[in-house]
Amino acid sequence: IDGSGGPTPFFVKRAEGARAALVDVRRERRRGAELSLAGVAGPVLGRWRADLRRWQERDAGPWIAYCEGGCAAIEALLEEVTSD
Repeated sequence: IDGSGGPTPFFVKRAEGARAALVDVRRERRRGAELSLAGVAGPVLGRWRADLRRWQERDAGPWIAYCEGGCAAIEALLEEVTSD
């Protein structure tokens, strides 16, 4: 953030992951594989969770934060679209 070229803070990686995950959901929705947003977001969340597990096994800090942000964003989206 300060332009020093140092490592990116984890909160930035989480935000980047959140955006990327929601873009993935949008991309899948545009492909028309499923009509409901929840039906599209569920499998995308599964992929993001699998990626998160792989990065956790490698102890890859920034990528863990990235995937955590993505999973959280999709979970929040699913909560919104499935709540009454």
